[in-house]
Amino acid sequence: MKLLHIDSSALGAQSVTREISAAIVARWQDAVPGLAVAYRDLDAYPLPHLSGGSLAKANPAEAADAEGVLALFLDAEGKQRPAIMGSYGIGVERLTRFVCGLEAVWQARPYPKVAGVFSP
Repeated sequence: MKLLHIDSSALGAQSVTREISAAIVARWQDAVPGLAVAYRDLDAYPLPHLSGGSLAKANPAEAADAEGVLALFLDAEGKQRPAIMGSYGIGVERLTRFVCGLEAVWQARPYPKVAGVFSP
């Protein structure tokens, strides 16, 4: 099994999300023997932009970089797999609504969606 671990916070070592994702990956490694982890730090090494040169392989350096990124999204059999990026939770506003016992999601918003309007 292959796990793609992506960090993107510009805060580096001070990033809470980096700590959380590292802890999650560590738990996966403990739970799944032989787990292969591919790591990409998008702040330190941003993804290359798709260009005509990389598509046509006119620029060997661009083409090699693009192939390296594509390899991160291939499974053990070399087949391309969709990258699951998360966002499967209930969301901060819905969680706040539940914890606080509010009647509607809009009541849990940290700031109004329209300036000066605090209710729908």
